Amino acid sequence: MSVQIRWTPEASEEFQPLQEAASAAIRQDRKTQQFGLFQQVEGCIRKLASQGPRHPGLHSHPFSSLMNSLNPAVKVFESYA
Repeated sequence: MSVQIRWTPEASEEFQPLQEAASAAIRQDRKTQQFGLFQQVEGCIRKLASQGPRHPGLHSHPFSSLMNSLNPAVKVFESYA
């Protein structure tokens, strides 16, 4: 299944510092809480990209108020970790 992931500005603002903290933890060879959280979020993103929104480990719901302007027959999903 081909899934295109689009980040909201809020998600990008949250993910970037988490990614930087995880990189710092790797450089220091320490497993921090931010590192663990980053691994969980990254795992969810990988599942979404590779298996689509219907993966049982993801919390995905179709948008009812947002239509796909390119192909109305294809649903738009929201997923969260």
